Amino acid sequence: MQRISSPDSGNIYLGNADLILSFNQQMFSSPTLNKVGLTPQAYCTFMPQNESTVNNLVTQTNYYNSTSGIIEDNLLIINLNGPTPSDSIVFGTRVAKIDSQISFHRLGRFMISGVNNTNGDPDLRWKTLGTGLKTKFFTLDSIAPFHSFPIELSTEKNTCPDYLEINDPTIPSGSYQVLLDLSVSGMINTPDMVTLRAGVSVELQPDFSIQTGGTLQIQIGGCQ
Repeated sequence: MQRISSPDSGNIYLGNADLILSFNQQMFSSPTLNKVGLTPQAYCTFMPQNESTVNNLVTQTNYYNSTSGIIEDNLLIINLNGPTPSDSIVFGTRVAKIDSQISFHRLGRFMISGVNNTNGDPDLRWKTLGTGLKTKFFTLDSIAPFHSFPIELSTEKNTCPDYLEINDPTIPSGSYQVLLDLSVSGMINTPDMVTLRAGVSVELQPDFSIQTGGTLQIQIGGCQ
């Protein structure tokens, strides 16, 4: 996950955030999403503007304790209830700073329980596009009253790309969506259900087929 805006846009002072990911539901049975560990050590790496051993630890603890994870509408949802500094001292010692230097910043570690196929691909994908729930980050202004502003993001592996070609011999159950055009070949087995959603077109190749008892849904309307 990267910030789109240029470095001269200023530092990020992390406020609220919603992290939304899709995943391969076929790998799990009654999955749940939970934080790993009771303390932030080794899991949260955030640091405030005014670094010190105490300030770093308190900042990491606050951010780690202010996150929660659920699974809703077949999406992984991690919510961060960010800080609301009362003055410049609190801002400088309790708000995570992310500057223009390329670095690795970690909020925490999370686990999906209920795995039933250890050889499968969880296929985690950020959802930053489309309608409905999507990943959002907010930065705080560095001057009181510390207003909050959204951050533009990009990711190489998004749950809603512009185009997609599905050419699996057997198409796994699930929902596949794109902003523009979707092309599909392969077969839907019994009793699998596949939903194809595109903003412009869905093209079924000549070798596409559905076994008796399989289900295909096609929706034109873009990503959700």
